[in-house]
Amino acid sequence: MNKVKMKVNPRIIEHLGSDLITSAAVAVVELIKNSIDAHSKRVNIQFFDGIGQIEKNDKMLVPLDDDMFFLLKEKVAGSNILLIEDIGIGMNAVQLQEGYLNIGTDIKYKDYENTNLGEKGIGRLAAQCLGKKLILETASSDDKQRKVIFIDWNALINSDKIDEFEIPYYELSKMAEAYTRIWIIDVKKDELINEPLQLGLFDDNKVTLSDDLRVATSFLISPYDKAVRNIEIAFYNNGVQICSGFDSELLNFAESVNVFEINNINGTIELNMSLNLTPQFIEKTHRSCIKPVSYFPKYRRKKEEYIQLFDRYKERYESSLNITISYEELVNKIKEKRKKEYSDIKNQEALEEFLIKQVEKEIDELVAILPIEGRAYNFKQDNAVGKIYVDYVKYLKRETHPNVEKYSLDDIQKFLSLYNGIKLYRNGYRIGALGNRDDDWIEMQQYRTSGQQFYRMNQSNTVGYVSINDPMQTNIREISSRLDVVQNDVAKIFKEVIITIFNYYFYDFNRAADDITKSILRDEGLLQDDAKKEVKRRKDENNKLLKENQRLLKEIKRTKEILLTKAVVIGDDVNISQKVYEKAIETLDSVDTQIKITQDELGKTKEVLDTAEAGLKEIQIEAFNNYKLMANGLITETMTHELHSIVNDPNMYNIESDFEVLKEFLYDTNIKLYNDNLLPIKDQSDLLLRKVEDVADLYNFLEKTFIKKNNYDEYACENVGAVVGEIERKLKRELSKNKITIIQKNLKTLWYMPKGVLLHVLYNLFTNSIYWIDIREKRALKEKKYCITNNEIVVEQKTESNIWVYDSGLGVLKKMEYILFDALQSGKENDGRGMGLYIVKKLLKSFNADIELLEETNEWGNRYIFSITVPKDCIR
Repeated sequence: MNKVKMKVNPRIIEHLGSDLITSAAVAVVELIKNSIDAHSKRVNIQFFDGIGQIEKNDKMLVPLDDDMFFLLKEKVAGSNILLIEDIGIGMNAVQLQEGYLNIGTDIKYKDYENTNLGEKGIGRLAAQCLGKKLILETASSDDKQRKVIFIDWNALINSDKIDEFEIPYYELSKMAEAYTRIWIIDVKKDELINEPLQLGLFDDNKVTLSDDLRVATSFLISPYDKAVRNIEIAFYNNGVQICSGFDSELLNFAESVNVFEINNINGTIELNMSLNLTPQFIEKTHRSCIKPVSYFPKYRRKKEEYIQLFDRYKERYESSLNITISYEELVNKIKEKRKKEYSDIKNQEALEEFLIKQVEKEIDELVAILPIEGRAYNFKQDNAVGKIYVDYVKYLKRETHPNVEKYSLDDIQKFLSLYNGIKLYRNGYRIGALGNRDDDWIEMQQYRTSGQQFYRMNQSNTVGYVSINDPMQTNIREISSRLDVVQNDVAKIFKEVIITIFNYYFYDFNRAADDITKSILRDEGLLQDDAKKEVKRRKDENNKLLKENQRLLKEIKRTKEILLTKAVVIGDDVNISQKVYEKAIETLDSVDTQIKITQDELGKTKEVLDTAEAGLKEIQIEAFNNYKLMANGLITETMTHELHSIVNDPNMYNIESDFEVLKEFLYDTNIKLYNDNLLPIKDQSDLLLRKVEDVADLYNFLEKTFIKKNNYDEYACENVGAVVGEIERKLKRELSKNKITIIQKNLKTLWYMPKGVLLHVLYNLFTNSIYWIDIREKRALKEKKYCITNNEIVVEQKTESNIWVYDSGLGVLKKMEYILFDALQSGKENDGRGMGLYIVKKLLKSFNADIELLEETNEWGNRYIFSITVPKDCIR
């Protein structure tokens, strides 16, 4: 057998550099990472226009001696130079030879108490991407002298054998105990900094970092984490400092902040989330509610009033916008998300069981990188709303943060254009390039385009971070290009959980905040009056105005006749009596007053018409949604009707006797065939029949209420107790399954109300009660505090016009207390559509009745009593 050898062409260095180091900014960052890993407290990055600028420079961390200056003078010629200098631990002779000069290896100083940022051994390739030549100068406390090497990258790449290429090496006297300087020669400055074409005598400070370099270095160390090692990174151009870094003062201008933490609490994973709002959020929402927006100045309140409003309702916000998600709830959320991908699976119960086990196993992997935390600062940068926020922040924080006075909306817009996105950190240090402006690793924009954009987070308006605990890069590691992380089991479930938090939970928070604010504005009487009532009011006022104008026209006519008959014309003069004069003046005053009243009324009428016009679009949208509901209802009715007809088919009830005949025959001839084949079919048939009977009951219920053609105002006298009894019979199976008793307390009243409404209202409340009693029972299996003796639903009459409905379930969750009756708000995790109680309230409001959630709480601290009140004219 013959053997052949594999060779490595020196050009591999050039190819690796261009593939792994995607830009000049990435190359600089890789070298800064090496300085941080060397435990340097300071890193200076300096640009020089030739050797002359180096000679007069006074910003070196370590003095520059003559030996080094003459070497630079020899190698630099007229080229631009980039210097990256640190005062870290440096490299000794072994580390220089076996580490730095051995491509792809990493024998860095290992510190198991701190995070290493670089670990791929590619820092030297970064230097190769930046310039044609390199001088490395390093000193270590292990050696008495510093080491200096010179690399000509072109010569190395064009050599025959990479391992036989000789690099000039010097040993010189140390200028400090430990440090490293990398001189990169013939660097392309315009890829890293922006210089004006002409610089005046005092204009050096106009030089700025390129956007890519500024962003990359600003986020290399988390500007959000104050516990990270304090490392000073400074940039200079010919000795003049360049402004760099992340201006955290601008975070004060965020309209809201989404916050989350995932922790290991006594061996169980728990997710805590909150949404922190500001008073200006109320004004912004108020503005969006006024139609058309040009009328907002009329309804707008002073800043102090919005601030007082925010303080007064702070508890309402906090109770709905601070929640804890248990391990089971998180598993269920991910499970339901995945379940949509398997809609074609017939055995849904088996799928459910499989997915729960799968998700539980994967989520348990997160323990390795806990705690995980994150924040998203949400901004408004359009001219109208953005200015509201800028004014508020200056008003609220001028004393505690005096620097806010210098900022404008333009500064916020520039800030967001540079820094938007959610960055990923490991123990305070950036992981790869995830979260850059063009990187949507959390899929925010993807979900935004999927619909309901108003409540979804917009990456271009959001700045923030996610941080994990993985100091040794054991679980989350970036790929060589730094554009993503290695897709292992931990990384996959980590991404899925973060995507769920940002695009599901935070979406719910944003929607809840909007609903709560609108309800506050409604309660405070700050919204426009009902358009129908206002149109009627204006119509009545216009009728009065018309009558008054007609009266005034008659008065003007009479005054004119008096003037014509009583006035005496003498040449150019006209003489009238005092009495005629006073009458004319009185008439003119009346005309003047009436013109002003007319103008005022026309203005009010115009506002009503404009408001109505602006509302037409919303009416069209609501009508479209109603059409969709009607279409769904038609489909449901058709399916229910067909199933109902199956139940009423007399042939259905011959099945039982047919099975008996087959059973007797097979008992005598083939008992195995009966057990293995016929009996399973019989069981499935019984199950199907029971389900169809359930549908029949539902159809009968619908038929009594809404399917049959009734007029909107068809009223009936409803016996509340009888309606409760009817629903109890309909829900007999569900009530029996959960051992729930329905208790009627003093139900003697009769209510005259639209037919079927009370049945619908109570049916909805009872099914919700069954759900929450079941949830409490499941929790009781793990926590004794949820154990109680009796499961019950109580309907209690308090007055002739008021009843209470309450149960022994968990109660209404804190986050739902103030938004329970809003559309698309469901307290049932993944199980509800959020329309039941919304429809209930709308039905009751249609005849001036109402339903509310009372303040009283149960033993678990949740509100649980629903109060239903009807107008007095409904009492019989």
